[in-house]
Amino acid sequence: MNLGEIDISGTVTNAINELPPATQPEKPGIKELLIKLKHEIESNSELTIKQKEKAQTELKKLSEAGLKPDQSEMQNIADNAITMLKGIVSGLPSTIKLLELLPEVAKIFSLTF
Repeated sequence: MNLGEIDISGTVTNAINELPPATQPEKPGIKELLIKLKHEIESNSELTIKQKEKAQTELKKLSEAGLKPDQSEMQNIADNAITMLKGIVSGLPSTIKLLELLPEVAKIFSLTF
């Protein structure tokens, strides 16, 4: 990891940690889903450092939007971030797990995937 990647990763972790935990233990909330997405991005060997940094930036936006997921402005931010994440990971064979998590995140913001 380079210094830029470490910096954004720490910022994203802090943003995710500000989110409330899921209210139903059997159903992951935005915090749990973003933690999974972050792990999948960081551990994906096919993403370049630049792609990982871009994906982390979009995760930060989702984290911030997750504080008020019912507001239309936050839903727009989440929609754009999800679209960007799809673009970043599309075409890579090992990103199936990432693409499986994105529809779950979209549901939290009342978005269709």
